[in-house]
Amino acid sequence: MKRKMARCTALSLLLALALATAAFARYNVTRECTPRLTFSGTTATASLVVKAQAGASIEADLTLYRLNGSRQIEVASWSESGATSLAFSDTVSCSRGYDYLLEVDVTVVGGSGSDYITKSASATCS
Repeated sequence: MKRKMARCTALSLLLALALATAAFARYNVTRECTPRLTFSGTTATASLVVKAQAGASIEADLTLYRLNGSRQIEVASWSESGATSLAFSDTVSCSRGYDYLLEVDVTVVGGSGSDYITKSASATCS
């Protein structure tokens, strides 16, 4: 009985370690990529934080859309770049009652490879 419990504990530990390793191995050189879209009245704030391994280069394209039914109407777009980390934030006017979508396309190139990341954030201007 003790052997079975020890074996189960060891297998559980190995599984937990494998899952933890897989969580950190999501990207080759990117440590964080977080887009955010927030509103204050009729002002939208689009932001992006990207952190990568030391010496990596980062390029990001951001596009903010107002959603109108099935249509996406471009409100603003930005292109940013940085080395090792990038912190971007800008504001634009928005129309109350509409949903907005921030799409980001990020390329990170470092010594351990490259990452091509597409993420989005959405919110309603209320």
